[in-house]
Amino acid sequence: MTTPGSRPAHVPDEVFISHCSEDKAFVDRLVDVLRSHQIPIWYSRTDIPGTQEWHDEIGRALRRCDWFIIILSPAAADSMWVKRELLYALQQERL
Repeated sequence: MTTPGSRPAHVPDEVFISHCSEDKAFVDRLVDVLRSHQIPIWYSRTDIPGTQEWHDEIGRALRRCDWFIIILSPAAADSMWVKRELLYALQQERL
């Protein structure tokens, strides 16, 4: 049950998308669809300002987001960063 102005329990506050840069075209389309449904997405291509340290921003987003989506592809399976993000997510009970 929700109160006026609050979100239902099944709607995330923010979703982290773990992906490999080689999958950008697919992820761009997915992000557009999710955002069109008012799902708040943290996506590295749009949410890391150019002057920020990207690894610090990713760490902050992982700590803050309450849902985690991983885009698995052969390139993602070989990505050290995707593996690190997945290992972090698997250790978090809230995700």
